[in-house]
Amino acid sequence: MQAGLAQMPGFTGKGVTIAIVDSGISNHPDFNKNKNKSRILAAVDFTGSTRSGDAYGHGTGVASVAAGNGAASTGYASNYGGIAPEANLVDLRVINENGIGRTSSTLNAINW
Repeated sequence: MQAGLAQMPGFTGKGVTIAIVDSGISNHPDFNKNKNKSRILAAVDFTGSTRSGDAYGHGTGVASVAAGNGAASTGYASNYGGIAPEANLVDLRVINENGIGRTSSTLNAINW
């Protein structure tokens, strides 16, 4: 998407918001835009857990593939950005810190 097709401009996800329905999204440099302002617009927990963020780790990985901008990959041979590095994110946490989720939590997140 970023490179675009022949004679077409690439797309970066600017103006798009992606909902990640998973184990949460941790704060990470790859989800920041100018002046370190986060592109995570909202975070809603549907697990009933008292923890926040992404203790399980899966949702952060999914979010980085979708919208990571590669900021933390400086110093490597390449920039490891995601598909839409300028897209905003909404964190809908349905999997708890033990990797356990309920169908009802997922349905509630989708309805939200």
